[in-house]
Amino acid sequence: YPYLVRTVLALTPAHYSVAESAAGAAAILGGLLVGVLAGRLKPSRMHRLITAAGTALLPAGLMFALPAPARAVFAVTVASFSLAQLVCSMFSICAMTEIQSRTPERLTGKVMAFVYTLSLCAQPLGQVVYGALFDAVPAAAVLTASALAVAAAGAACSGFFRSLGRRGTDGTES
Repeated sequence: YPYLVRTVLALTPAHYSVAESAAGAAAILGGLLVGVLAGRLKPSRMHRLITAAGTALLPAGLMFALPAPARAVFAVTVASFSLAQLVCSMFSICAMTEIQSRTPERLTGKVMAFVYTLSLCAQPLGQVVYGALFDAVPAAAVLTASALAVAAAGAACSGFFRSLGRRGTDGTES
């Protein structure tokens, strides 16, 4: 995000602050939406959230490919990233809830520590990969390929999430 806003688009730190604030607000809104939509967010449908996150990034990738003014690209990018952040926040909360509900109580702390550690380790690795990609290919290609890969991952794991919905930990349909 900072590289796109500051280096590629050559915008000010104030623009970056706006972008980060919008993404933060979207994450909070995603958390609130989980509470509102709790009855509709079934484990069998969680793959749709992954697909939606990828799809949300497509407009940003496409805007970087167009000869559009930096502020227009910025506006679409902020909207795309914020929508993706909202959906990712929803997925994260649903996934953590599902993991906790399916883990035996005596192992919950260990399993959650592992999940959080894996997540924390993946973030810098992702930053290194994206840094190398942004150095090697245009931002439009990186964003579009990432969007398509995330959407494809959501579609590819649909069977896994459907299997989660077939039987809960208590043996009932979820």
